[in-house]
Order: sequence, then structure tokens, then C-alpha cells
Amino acid sequence: MTLQVSHIHQRTIGPFHLKNMAGTIPARTIYTAQGAFLCDNCARMSVAFGELPNDVHPSNTPEIFGRTALTWHPLKAQTPSFSDVPEHIEQAAKEAHVAFAVGAPMAAILMARTVVEASAKAKGITSGRLVQKIDALAEQDFIRGSTKDAAHEIRHFGNDMAHGDIEAAPSKDDAAEVLALMDEVLNEVFQGPARTARIRARRESPAAEHESQKKADDNTPPQAGIIGRAW
Repeated sequence: MTLQVSHIHQRTIGPFHLKNMAGTIPARTIYTAQGAFLCDNCARMSVAFGELPNDVHPSNTPEIFGRTALTWHPLKAQTPSFSDVPEHIEQAAKEAHVAFAVGAPMAAILMARTVVEASAKAKGITSGRLVQKIDALAEQDFIRGSTKDAAHEIRHFGNDMAHGDIEAAPSKDDAAEVLALMDEVLNEVFQGPARTARIRARRESPAAEHESQKKADDNTPPQAGIIGRAW
């Protein structure tokens, strides 16, 4: 990252006069370093800021940023790989993880609900409400009973977001659990079966079949030869 523009922001807090106690907390000045950086790889801009430690002189120099704990925008988001999931569902799942990473738990939960319903539709289950779709996934052996329960928990949380019942907002921990359950659903509906199919295909490939036949031939006892006479 290459610093392009920097600025030192100054603000004063205090003094504070203590009630019921003699004395005053003196005023103090807080300096915040702010900078715009250019990514050396993608050539896009990111903004960072951080409060300067007390022992750092508030000079507006690039070295300031090397001595300050910075908060970056946009925030970096790590998303799992969903290589065996249909592309449109994979995109929705990644958006759910990105929303969580940038501190938007309600958006993350709502996207997780979308992923569950899209997964059911991808398996040909298109009729009924989401509750019926989840039950049908289990009835058709796409998911186990425990995973069905997980999908219903995602549905319950997601319904609150979808219908505007957000007075009691979900916590970050709630969103993390919902995303973990969403990943389990994707693994069971798409990832696990695809992985099994690849392993089966390798086992049943012509090379494997040839090797299997070779082993069978090696284990076959030789037959007694027939001595004939040419007339």
C-alpha cells in the first residue's frame, strides 16, 4: 500500500469537573492520523485511520502510519470457498460472509436465508413456502434430519429480517452461528455429493479398472495346457 494523502485530525476532550469529589480531570488533546492509500496490486484506493499513541509526535508524515493501529475501509472480508455450489448460490453465500465481516449481521442473516431457499430451488423444490421447501429437502434425502433443523433455524432468524421484526436486533454471535449453519447446508446439499462423485469417478476410471483387472489376472492360477498333435 502506498500512501497518497494524509491528514492529522486534532480534537480536545475535557476538562471534566468531578461532582462530589474535589478536583478536575484536565483536558487532553487526541490526534488521529487519516490517510488514503493506493493498493500496489489492484490499484484501488483504501482509507485508514487510527488514534496516535501518546508517545508519537503528531507530525503529518508517512512514518506516523507505521506506528499506529489502523482501521481500514473498506474492511477486508474473508469468504469460504464454495467450488461445488451453483454460481448464483455461491455468490449469495459469499455476500452473506462479506456482510458479516463488515459488521452487518442482519444483512448476513437475510442472505443466509436466501441461500437456503435458492438451494432448495436448485434441487427442483420450487413449490410452497420455505418451511415446506426445507422439509422437502430432507424428505428427498438431500439433507439429514439435523441439517434440516439447522436450515429451519436459519429460516427463523431470516424471517425476522425479511418481515421487519428487527426491534431485537441479532448479535454478531447470532450471525456467526447462522452462517456456520448455512455452510453446513451447502456442504450437505452440494459439496459433499460432488466430492463423493469425484472420488467415485477416480475409482471407476479406465486406469483404475485396468489396474484392478491386472491384479485379478495376477491372482488367477495358471490353467493346465492342452497338448495336441497336428495332423
